Amino acid sequence: DKLSNITITDDGNGINESEIADKLKMGSQDFIEKRDIKDLGRFGVGLKGASLSQCNVFTVSSKPLGSNNIFSRVWDKEYNRKIKDVVVKPTLIPPSAAEKRLLNLTSGTSITFEKLRDLSWRSKKTQEVFLDRFITQLEPHISQYFHKYLQKKSFNIYINDKKIVPWDPFLQNLDNSSKKLFEEKIETDLGNIEIIGYRLPHINAISKKSSNYIDWKAQRDKALLDGISNQGFYFYRNDRLIKKGVWMNKSINHNRFNLARIEVNFPNTLDEIMGINVIKDEIQITDTNVRNELLKYERITQREATRPDIYREEETNKKIKKGEI
Repeated sequence: DKLSNITITDDGNGINESEIADKLKMGSQDFIEKRDIKDLGRFGVGLKGASLSQCNVFTVSSKPLGSNNIFSRVWDKEYNRKIKDVVVKPTLIPPSAAEKRLLNLTSGTSITFEKLRDLSWRSKKTQEVFLDRFITQLEPHISQYFHKYLQKKSFNIYINDKKIVPWDPFLQNLDNSSKKLFEEKIETDLGNIEIIGYRLPHINAISKKSSNYIDWKAQRDKALLDGISNQGFYFYRNDRLIKKGVWMNKSINHNRFNLARIEVNFPNTLDEIMGINVIKDEIQITDTNVRNELLKYERITQREATRPDIYREEETNKKIKKGEI
């Protein structure tokens, strides 16, 4: 069996025909141009590169707000290879899966991947097992990297009609939340970097009678399931997580820092200083002052997160339950 297609649809405002054609151009906007402050893009290759890494044909369809028309364009790698040119074709008849998803929406955009590579199975059962495993890995990735949008209810994300629940690595939305150690800013000529340090609560610092205990424990277990990889800096560009669980001094990962978290928020005007790469999953800070400031807050957070009193909380809570305190 062969998986026929994967379709991703949103119910946003949509884009018109000329905008679709522009979005399908490699490097459609010069990466050094000033962008809208909320823009998540930079290099103009994300949609095309991500799509073509998974399939040979993808269709982008959109229904602009206030219009009943659906506009589509198809990128067919095999066709382009045959004619030895890069051509973005109008959609073919009958309507694509991308278009069908938009018929009952007021507006929105839909992308369908077709002729997916390396996704063939000997049986239907093997296909189902693979897809279940894939979705199991995809859900936590989305819940982490887009958790700020989901927490702010900017939008919701569903996989096969299942709503994705955000995972907050700082455990701020639950009873007995993490302690904020500091809130500071690093000022630059191109914009400010916001830095917030956290010390997560001890595993026994919350009562099992709390209304949020079950949710808290699930989030807590998730946060500390692999403490080494979850401790450290979390870099956000316009609320989208870029890099998580790293220290500036990469040689100091240790279990004693498992409760330490540092949130770093920066705008897209600081892309060069923060050294984001094309696929936006790495940070290579180029400014010495910014790097030194982050190292300073790294040391503060590590020191506060390993203070002896937080490790005494377990014994204190036990004594409280026994009525000894």
